[in-house]
Amino acid sequence: MNVSQIRHLLQTLTSGIIWPKLLAPMAGMVLVVSPLVAQGQQSGSFQRESTLTIAVGSLRYKPSGNERFPMLALHRDQAVSRWARLETSMSFSRPNVQIDSIGRYDSTLPTEKATLFTLTLGAQARWGIGPLEPYAGLAFGIFVRRDGNSDGRRFSRPAYAFPFGVRVKLTDSLGIRGEIRFREDSHEVVTHSDREMTVGITWTR
Repeated sequence: MNVSQIRHLLQTLTSGIIWPKLLAPMAGMVLVVSPLVAQGQQSGSFQRESTLTIAVGSLRYKPSGNERFPMLALHRDQAVSRWARLETSMSFSRPNVQIDSIGRYDSTLPTEKATLFTLTLGAQARWGIGPLEPYAGLAFGIFVRRDGNSDGRRFSRPAYAFPFGVRVKLTDSLGIRGEIRFREDSHEVVTHSDREMTVGITWTR
């Protein structure tokens, strides 16, 4: 990304156009998380730990014919009860795309390089089994795409994600995490179902 692309991305994230579309899922997440937090806090003590994860893996992107491309993800989560975590996530990838005028994959069209970025806020239900912590959750936020071609697409739309995975504690501070994340990324006309598969290193404090 060059300086102008970064500036445009920051303007998009701070604009008020996209946020009204996220109010409904935000309210839904609050309704789902609140009982988990209340139940977890009433059922005994828990560690209010904060965890940072750096993960790498692959993104299967539908406008690329469901091919897999390398990706990087960063997660920051906070335990809010024995049964729940809140998490902020970012992801970055650069797939090749071949799409028609409404955003559908077309293998006959020229290939372009695109930059994809997501920023989401989510909630996860978790279950501790010794050093293992399986989890499942939901998240919502923003999907940003910038094509390398000057005539290519440049847009930002709502994004929804459904992560499933497991955290494994190796020491009090270090661990590993594997995750599959199903994404619903809104585009200009259509919404594409994409999928992340990542493995990362976690640091807890």
